[in-house]
Amino acid sequence: MEEVPATLNKSHIEKLQSIPDAWMLRECDTYKSEMKFCHSVRGRFHQFYIHGKALDCAQWEENFSDCKIWTRDADVDAAKRIIDREKVRIKERLQGHYSNDIWEKRSSAPEDWNKPLPDWLTAKKDSSHLQAYQDEKIEEETRTSSEQKLKDIQASLVNSYPSCSIL
Repeated sequence: MEEVPATLNKSHIEKLQSIPDAWMLRECDTYKSEMKFCHSVRGRFHQFYIHGKALDCAQWEENFSDCKIWTRDADVDAAKRIIDREKVRIKERLQGHYSNDIWEKRSSAPEDWNKPLPDWLTAKKDSSHLQAYQDEKIEEETRTSSEQKLKDIQASLVNSYPSCSIL
């Protein structure tokens, strides 16, 4: 049996495997949280900002209702309704991407995609916080056990010393 994705609704796996595009069926809690967000004040602000109007939350209510039916009764029709609504939602979500004719889509990566960084960017990378963190991790891995014990003692002394107390 194949590994099941983490977000997949795991109710009635045997029946689920016979439904086309069943990977789209998510846990009921996901539909419930989407429905709650859709109705929330924050969700409404988001809708007004992105779409200019409040959206209809009926899709999430129907998905949540059908998901409960699927989980409780293993109703294949309920699962198919959810999958159909998910397909429409994903199609609408990706419509802008597919209808974009401004950018030329690549068929492969550029030939020089892995060329060395310019000198100014290499110098900036060498003095970054991420580089300091990586260097520290490498130093920790190469430390001997006695050096590690000394570092641990030093850290515990620093952390145990009272630094400031406001009364």
